[in-house]
Amino acid sequence: MTDTDVLSIEYAPAPPILARPAFRRAIIVAITLLLIAAAAARWGGGAIAHARLLSLYRDCRHYHPSPSLVVYDDGPASAMKLLGSSNRYGSLTDSNGVGAVYRNDPWDPFYTTYSPPGRARLPVLFLGTRINARGERRLVVVEGLRVAQPDQRVFWLNVNVLWQTTPLSTPQMRASQDAVIYGLGKGELRWYAGQADTADPTHFILRYEINGFSRTIDGWLRDDDRVTLIERPANGP
Repeated sequence: MTDTDVLSIEYAPAPPILARPAFRRAIIVAITLLLIAAAAARWGGGAIAHARLLSLYRDCRHYHPSPSLVVYDDGPASAMKLLGSSNRYGSLTDSNGVGAVYRNDPWDPFYTTYSPPGRARLPVLFLGTRINARGERRLVVVEGLRVAQPDQRVFWLNVNVLWQTTPLSTPQMRASQDAVIYGLGKGELRWYAGQADTADPTHFILRYEINGFSRTIDGWLRDDDRVTLIERPANGP
C-alpha cells in the first residue's frame, strides 16, 4: 500500500431491529414492568395493607411510654383537667362516671387494622415486647376497665399475648386472660403507663393510685404465653 492508496471497508448490512441487543433489552424491561403492574393490580392492595399492619405491630413492640404518663384517671376534677389539656385524651364513661383515657398509643390503630372495625377503646395499662424463659418474643398488652358489682366497684384487667412465626407473618393471638382487682371502693383511680423491666425480659410493672395511695402490680410472661399478675403489699389504706 502506498501513501496515496485509499483503504476501502465493506460494512455488513444492519441487523433487523428485532435482533438488535438494545431493542431486546427494551422489550425485556417492558415485559417486566407489565408483569409488575399486573401483580400490583391483583395483589397490591393486600400487600399494602399487610405492610401497614406489620408497621403498626412494630410500633406496638417498640412502645416505651414515660412512667409518669397518666393513661386513665376517673377523678372528677383531675379527669376534666386531662381532657382539657390535650387532644391525646378522650373521655370514657364507666361505673365511676366520666374518666380520661390516653389515646395516643399504637395499640388501637393496630387492633383496628388487625380486626376491623376494632373494639371499644379501653385504657392501655401496658404495651410492649416481653421475652419468655425460652427466648421467645411476645407482644403483651394489658387493658382495663372499672366495673360495678352488687357490693363494690372493681377494676377488670384484660391481658392479650401476640406473636409472629416469622418477621413478615401476620401476628397471631397466643393467649387471652382476665384478672380482677378488688377492694377499690368508690375512690378516685389513676393508672400510669406500665413499664418493661430492663433487668428481666419476662417482667413488667403496672402502677396505679387509689385516693392518692400508690399500688404496684408485677407481671411475668410465662413459657406457655400466659401472664402471671401479682399485686405487691399496699403502702396505704
